[in-house]
This record gives sequence, structure tokens and C-alpha cells, in this order.
Amino acid sequence: MMDEVEPSALVALVAVALLAGWLGLTLRRRGREPWHRARTPLARARTAQVIRFEGVVATDEPAMRSPVEGRPCVAFHAVVEHFDQTMRRQRAGWWDVAAVETEVVRFRVIDDDGHAATIDPARAEVELHFEPGDPRPSRWEAVEPMLSRAGDPRLLRERALRHLEIAFEPGARVAVVARVARPPSGHGAVYRAAPRDAELEAADDALHVKLLPPASPP
Repeated sequence: MMDEVEPSALVALVAVALLAGWLGLTLRRRGREPWHRARTPLARARTAQVIRFEGVVATDEPAMRSPVEGRPCVAFHAVVEHFDQTMRRQRAGWWDVAAVETEVVRFRVIDDDGHAATIDPARAEVELHFEPGDPRPSRWEAVEPMLSRAGDPRLLRERALRHLEIAFEPGARVAVVARVARPPSGHGAVYRAAPRDAELEAADDALHVKLLPPASPP
């Protein structure tokens, strides 16, 4: 017959079991983070291999413009917020989201050896990763088109507005995690030296592209 367990000991055992389960879930979630992979040059990529590589954004087509600041880019994520003080009894207000837009067009990433890969949103869902930064005060003229696409903007005209816009511009450095559908051909030694780009697919649920900070000046 087993010895009777004290209630306090039983509570401690349950707490340890729950903590262990939570830690296991946390570790599994972190294990799915795409950026833990070692960096692989495109020249060493193999068909069906999931790789992480870094390079510079390039495009052979005219870049689109970001919706608020009008920067040339191949991808953007933009959010416009308004300051809401509709609750008259409360002195404090809060920032509320008024419009959100995200768009990606087809572009290339040139790695440090000159090999290139094509990022095509028609082939795989592209997930953008970035440091959000701080919102900026917005001029009405700059955000009105975006607000109009989200609905009737007239109620927001007299409110304080701010926006956060992340643009992936040509020349920006990015990291990519993707599955290789076809490796590049040729021997990359200079910019665009490879005669055929690598073709990429989703690594798991998406093709991941992360905007890297600009290199520090020497």
C-alpha cells in the first residue's frame, strides 16, 4: 500500500508537471522559429532542401510605391492608427487601427557570391519579418488614400493620425528561409553572374523574408 501523499506535496507535483508541459510547448514553438537554421550559400543549395541565406533585394521590374511615404519597394507592411476619444467621460483615449495593408511583388535576392533566387508570391505565401519601430505622425493627404480603401475616412479627418510603414526597398539586405524547388545554375562570382535564378517554395507554411538592419559604417 502506498504512503498517503500530503496535500502540499501533491500541489507541488502538479505544479512541476504543468511547468514541464509549458516549457516543452515553449521549446517546441521556438524550434519552429525559422531563423535558427545555419546559413547556407545559394551555390550549395540542393533540390528540396530548406535553407536560410542572406542577400540584397533586386528587381528587374519597376518597383511599386509604399502607400503612405511613397518609397520604391518590392514589399511593404503599413498600418494607420487614429486617436480615439469617443468616450467623453474618460479623459484618456487610445490609439486604434484604422487601416492595414501588406503587399509583395515578385523580386530577386542576390547573395554574396552573386547567385540569385526569385521570390514569387504567386508561387508561395510570403511572410514578412521586421522590427516594427515607432509610429510617425501622419498628414491627412498622405494617409487618405489608404483610409479610403479601408472604408469611409470622413469621421477620422479631425482626429490625430499616425502610421507605421515598413518597406523592403531595392538594395536592402534580407534573410530568407525557404525550400529550394530548383537550385541556381552557373558559377556566381559577380553581381547577377548566375544565368538562372534559384526557384523557392514555402519552407513550412510560408516563405520567410526578414528585413535586416543596415550595415554600420566602418
